[in-house]
Amino acid sequence: MKIQVLVLIVVCALLSACDEQNAQANVRALNLVSNEAVIRWHDDNNNKKVQLTYNGNSLLYGQSSDRFVLTNQKAQSNTYRFDVKDYVSKPIVDTTHFVFGENESYYLFAYGDSTSNGEQKAQLGAVYLYKDAIGPDNYRFNIIHTYFPLMTDLDVYLNGKLIKENLKYGHDSGFFTVSTDKNELLIVKANYPSTGPNPILRTTLSAQNDKLQLVFIAPKEFDQAYFSAKAFVVTD
Repeated sequence: MKIQVLVLIVVCALLSACDEQNAQANVRALNLVSNEAVIRWHDDNNNKKVQLTYNGNSLLYGQSSDRFVLTNQKAQSNTYRFDVKDYVSKPIVDTTHFVFGENESYYLFAYGDSTSNGEQKAQLGAVYLYKDAIGPDNYRFNIIHTYFPLMTDLDVYLNGKLIKENLKYGHDSGFFTVSTDKNELLIVKANYPSTGPNPILRTTLSAQNDKLQLVFIAPKEFDQAYFSAKAFVVTD
């Protein structure tokens, strides 16, 4: 599943019709791109930019924002615009458009190399948070490959079983709903043996009953000095 399919390529004026009513979306944001990032929503209704913050502060690397209810009026409809800057207002990600469903929940995330102009360049993605019933003694999770020092495809194992192969950089695995006792996650290069001595990542998920988790495979540190990977897990 390509995360960037959520990105709007044309503006609302080119669509066949636009919703005449106000549109709302529930959004949180995650910084996986800089030691400190400012992720902003363009509130065109009021001609201002709203920072998606945690306790009123910009986001440190690996930190998630509080939840924000974003409201667009008429002309903007369900089209939302965002950008990313660093703590001294240097641009990291140019304005990016998304189409969000009415009153649906999304996780916005900045990832990639803020110093690169190539395939690893910094960008924004978004994941829709499915709210279908999970059920007792189960949890739901999704793996997102944002580990740019190694952009090769990844294989994902859960409790020794291959659940996703050839996961590409910038893509997510899709959601899995499993029992909470299945929480041993292993990430290796695609087509490498799961029993090899140097997996990209081995970790235990803190599975919570009836909860949804997004698991971002990303550099442990924003400057990726040692190329170590880490699972940044957000729970909804």
